[in-house]
Amino acid sequence: ISAGYDGKVCLFDGRSWNAAPIQTLDEAKDSITAVSVWQQQKQQGGSAGATAEIITASVDGVIRYYDLRMGQIRCDDVGHAITGLALTNDGHCAAVSCLDGTIRLVERKTGELLHQYLGAHQAGNYGLQVSFTADDSNVVSGSEDGSVIIYDVVEGNA
Repeated sequence: ISAGYDGKVCLFDGRSWNAAPIQTLDEAKDSITAVSVWQQQKQQGGSAGATAEIITASVDGVIRYYDLRMGQIRCDDVGHAITGLALTNDGHCAAVSCLDGTIRLVERKTGELLHQYLGAHQAGNYGLQVSFTADDSNVVSGSEDGSVIIYDVVEGNA
């Protein structure tokens, strides 16, 4: 999977020698700044199955969730240019770093804004990445002053 400034996400077959993408996702209105794949194993009626989504974030302020098996796309508009994306280990939440200097925690299933983190990190001029700690208890972000800021997911304090 590749994504870029042209707003397209290209899917490739890594087993073939063909350099052309097997599918292109071109719904974004601006540059794609982050792409992630979420795969979950689940049991259905005694048989194992897997669900997979491709999740993208874009400068147009939209998180897109692609379920290629079902042929569906779901969009959450956060209203501000997104520069970074991270998923919790359980896949229930997504954190996005936005160019307005705010990190937003969004529930994946509903798109509900659960929390906003701001104030401790400096942002607005450059694209900053965001991540979760291994136990999902903290959101980690860079800052334009060169520091790393760690926010408590629940309390929101740094």
